[in-house]
Amino acid sequence: METGYICPMKFSPFLLALMLSATTGANAKDYLQEIAEKSCKCIEERVGTSGVDNADLEALTMQMGLCRIEVAQPHAKKLKKDHGIDFGQIERDGEKLGTVIGLRMATICPQTLLRMTQASTEAEAETAEISMKSFEGTVVSVNEDQFVVFNIDDVQGKRYRFLWLDHFRSDLGVEDNFRNLVGTKVHVSYQEVEFFEPKLREYRIFNVVRAMNRY
Repeated sequence: METGYICPMKFSPFLLALMLSATTGANAKDYLQEIAEKSCKCIEERVGTSGVDNADLEALTMQMGLCRIEVAQPHAKKLKKDHGIDFGQIERDGEKLGTVIGLRMATICPQTLLRMTQASTEAEAETAEISMKSFEGTVVSVNEDQFVVFNIDDVQGKRYRFLWLDHFRSDLGVEDNFRNLVGTKVHVSYQEVEFFEPKLREYRIFNVVRAMNRY
């Protein structure tokens, strides 16, 4: 029986890691191969041959877990002996089961897993895009305390605060030049993030900068 799988298509780093790891398991018990094959068949029947709908991604991921559990159940004793997977504690050991069987599944139905991986990436990108907001205005002051805060006025003169927490995209050379940005018109991409305010003893929404460019 072949222990590797060669496919001309491009794989995500996650799937490549799974496939490479699977080749090291050539001496694993045959029942793992049987579970992987049946798991692939089960999830392919539920996913179908078309692309994965991002809206149903969470449900499909849950179905994949159920497929593994259903087909692995008859081998519960062997799995507990060989891999310490206890079906009496499947909520705890479900992830371990997914890792053990996932290595084999990656060599049997890589395209199905790849479609789900791609759908997951697209869903995450869409979520990030939806949560991102934009603002245009003029920097009127910069506060330096534990973090740098840009105070920016919009065209009506209303002032907003933007927090610099980590690296962000910019054409302004902010690392070396942020003190000299007063008076500069900027376009800011930001996310609203909730942090605990110790002085007020409550959670507050802060505007965290994700990009700042000259406007």
